[in-house]
Formats: sequence, C-alpha cells, structure tokens
Amino acid sequence: GFVLPTAINKKIKLQFSANGSASVCNIYSKTYNTYFSFDLQKISRSEHMWENYILGVVNEIQKRGKNPEGFDCIIDSDLPVGAGISSSAALECGIAFGLNELFNLGLSRQTIAELSRDAEHHYVGTKCGIMDQFASVLSREDHLILLDCHSLEATYVPANFEGHKLVLLNTKVSHSLA
Repeated sequence: GFVLPTAINKKIKLQFSANGSASVCNIYSKTYNTYFSFDLQKISRSEHMWENYILGVVNEIQKRGKNPEGFDCIIDSDLPVGAGISSSAALECGIAFGLNELFNLGLSRQTIAELSRDAEHHYVGTKCGIMDQFASVLSREDHLILLDCHSLEATYVPANFEGHKLVLLNTKVSHSLA
C-alpha cells in the first residue's frame, strides 16, 4: 500500500576509505566503541547482531555482481537504537551508499534501498518492508515521499500542506489530509 515517510533531524555519519587490500574490511563504531573486521571473500553471519546489518549489505552488493575492495569505515551516530526510527535502515543504506561512492559501483538509490531491505531479510532475519530504506536514501528536506510499496513508485510531496489538499486513494477507501 501507500506510505508517507520522511527524514528526521537525526543522522548516522560514516567515514570510508579504501585500505589498499583486496578483501580485508575494518569497521569501527565510535558510538559503541566497538571494532570488527571481515574478509570480503569469506562473508558469513556474525554472533553480534549489529555486524550482520553491515555484512548483509556487503553480501547483497556482491550478489548483484558488484565487487568492492578492502575498506575501512568509522561509524558515528546520534540515532537511538530500537526506538522505531529506522536506525537499521539508515546504517544499511549508509554502508551501501558509501561503498557505491567509494568504489564507483553504479548502484541507483532505489537499488541501494532494495539491497538494504534484502540484507535485513536474509542476514538479520527481519522481514521488514521497504519504507524505511526509501526514506533513508530518497528523502528531501521539507518533503514527504508518497511511496507505493507494491510498485515502488515514489512521488515527492511538500511537507507544508498549507493551501494544499493531499488525497490518498486505495481500492476501497479515500483519505484526505487538508
């Protein structure tokens, strides 16, 4: 169905750098003062749940025939974990976006949203929808995203409804926000 996600004033910052190795990746979370490392040629699930968000994204990127090289990443966030504000989607999409930029992988923002959702399904084990990932990579300041989760068609809607009428339709009910 239709949803209206938007960005909020919290963020996750990711600093990426290629480290010159073919396959060694180092991740450090400033927020939790935690570090882990993995090999791109031997990705497998971790016992530490938060690592699976990153491992799953890298795995999904590789499934799509894209091959990042060894990298280092520092994560710093002011997103409250487990508060229902899409911190996992922000982390997944941030990792995918950063690797896309660092290694010129040619992934579209929609593909980044989709592979991040797939990472959550296959690596983390959460059967989430795609709304949070779309909000993470497609949000614009002062806009909502009118997203049809079935067709993945998205339209930007000004967040200031003053003087506007937004009508949302589905097959049975019409809702109006005035």
